[in-house]
Amino acid sequence: MADWQEQVARDADRYRELRDRLAQTTLTETDGLVTVTVSASGLLKELTLDEPWNPVPLADVSARIMACLAKAQARIPDVVRQAMADTVGDESSGARAVLATAQEKFPPPPPPERGPDVVEEVRIGGGQERRPREPIRRPARDEDWDERPFLEDV
Repeated sequence: MADWQEQVARDADRYRELRDRLAQTTLTETDGLVTVTVSASGLLKELTLDEPWNPVPLADVSARIMACLAKAQARIPDVVRQAMADTVGDESSGARAVLATAQEKFPPPPPPERGPDVVEEVRIGGGQERRPREPIRRPARDEDWDERPFLEDV
């Protein structure tokens, strides 16, 4: 009976270590514009948007945030698997249940339909071709200033 109690106490200690390790774990994913950091439970901890040199449509920003979030969350089962292997092992039914829950909750993200910097072009008489999106050219801010005092027309 004492051996059994000692084993239960050791198992409880290892599961506490697993819990503490996962509580301190974060995963970060970026695509150059969007950077997300999630906890091992999948909660969004940080969101950073870099300012691009040209405006990005909000729908694209939203899609990129969700794609980065899905990629970061999809890595959680691997982190859980490694943390379990290092602490409690992966042979117990409890460990398998924890891993199965993580895999169910955070599946791999679907493949992207197309990259954000690629446009599709359909040509008559040919198939679809992908080519890089042309950058938007804007005049410099002072090109429209003709050096007159701005109150001169008033």
